[in-house]
Amino acid sequence: MQVFGVSVNWGLFIQGVQMNSTTGEILEAHMLTIPLQFEYEPSSQKMSTVYSCMDQLSQFFLDKGQANGLVKVYTASEKFFTDEVAKTQDRVMPYIAINIGLITVFCILTTVESDGSLKLIGGTFGLMTIGMSLLSGFGLMLYAGYSYNFMISATPFIVMCVGIDNDFLLLAAWRHTDTKKSSAQRLADSLTIAGPSVTITSLTDVICFLIGVVSGTLAVSSFCLFTAMTLLFR
Repeated sequence: MQVFGVSVNWGLFIQGVQMNSTTGEILEAHMLTIPLQFEYEPSSQKMSTVYSCMDQLSQFFLDKGQANGLVKVYTASEKFFTDEVAKTQDRVMPYIAINIGLITVFCILTTVESDGSLKLIGGTFGLMTIGMSLLSGFGLMLYAGYSYNFMISATPFIVMCVGIDNDFLLLAAWRHTDTKKSSAQRLADSLTIAGPSVTITSLTDVICFLIGVVSGTLAVSSFCLFTAMTLLFR
């Protein structure tokens, strides 16, 4: 089909087509996709103008579809995806504080036995190291030029779970050391007991996420890279 002197293949934009087997005429079509493309330079001012135009066009077509009643109109644009990503981040981020609170309460309840003060201090510092690893990992990746996406919102939860697991291994190893020895010797004994387990679990987690970096989906690849780097700092 010629549109304004340009040959256009409408077969890519028409779905649910029923044709006359004899004449080849289109009898009905259930969906018509109309792409609108904008050409603009990626500057903040021009992108803001284009996004505003997208919103106005989307609302225009939606209003026309509601007024018609015979045609159902659906709109989608690059702006919609960006908005949904922002909404997802806004919904997920508050749960990080809740997760930290629940993990802190769990650590307190499970370390209030004998010598509880020392274990409580150890658990608190364990939580602090998780926060520092998140800051270091995210800071390094953002400094390297990698962009943040909605899937990376799950990284803090994964790092907290893995980090707390290693902390409990160290606390359990400390509990089995000889109380008559000095703190330095007890720490050395604890690392001797729990060190291999902590190292193996951490390395396997990092390797698993590094394998995910080769994913063909950019969002998944970035998520795996952010998580691997954060676990490596941990």
